[in-house]
Amino acid sequence: IDGHNGGPNVHGVFKDLPALGVGDIIEIERGDGLVFKYSVVENNSVLLTEADKYMATALKSPVEGKQSVTLISCTGEWSQVQYTYLSRQFTRAVILE
Repeated sequence: IDGHNGGPNVHGVFKDLPALGVGDIIEIERGDGLVFKYSVVENNSVLLTEADKYMATALKSPVEGKQSVTLISCTGEWSQVQYTYLSRQFTRAVILE
C-alpha cells in the first residue's frame, strides 16, 4: 500500500511512517468494516536510487508462510530540483492471528 507523506509543507496519511518500530501494530479497515491487524517486522528507509531494486523484497512476506502488508511512502531529504524526497520508507508487517 503506498501513500503520501504529504510533502515538505503538509502532513499526509504516511507522514509518521518512519517513526513506527518493530512490534508496533498497524490496523487496516476494509470498506465493509472488517479490521486486520499487523505487527511491524521491519521499517527501512531506502535511497530513491535503490527503491526499485528493494521492491522485490517488499513484495514478499518478511515471515515465510504469514500474510503481510508493506506500506510505502516518500521520506528523507526533499529535493527541490527533483521535486521529490530522496528516499522511500518501506514498512513491512505480518498479520496477527
